[in-house]
Amino acid sequence: MPAETTKEFNIFLFETVDLVMNHFIKDGVRPPTLFTDDKKTHRMVTNDAQKAIDEARSMIPKLGEEVKMYCIVYEGYVTIEEKKYDVVYFEAAERGKGEGMVLGQRFKPKKFLSKFELIGNPGLVGPSKNLFAE
Repeated sequence: MPAETTKEFNIFLFETVDLVMNHFIKDGVRPPTLFTDDKKTHRMVTNDAQKAIDEARSMIPKLGEEVKMYCIVYEGYVTIEEKKYDVVYFEAAERGKGEGMVLGQRFKPKKFLSKFELIGNPGLVGPSKNLFAE
């Protein structure tokens, strides 16, 4: 994680990860969603996942000053050692800090005869742009 994160940000981020993954286990696929530390949730509803992610990103600079942290959650894929995995990405940042970060949680999706399964722990994917700074 970037060195500039606060304890409050780390708590917010990992509470969001826990909330999302617990719902994922029960309900499966979710549309891209924006979570903020003022406890608001914004689901992006569109047939195009990338448009939904872009819409969530465009909302960040418009959030009121009372919002100090955000986390955009969306599904994607990652290839590790030539193996493709389903991943839930958590793109997050804190107002007034440097860059944000992206965490990823790999999973095995629920299928007809198999259940949803987490693979490992959430891991740092890399830095992201802090969208509060736009």
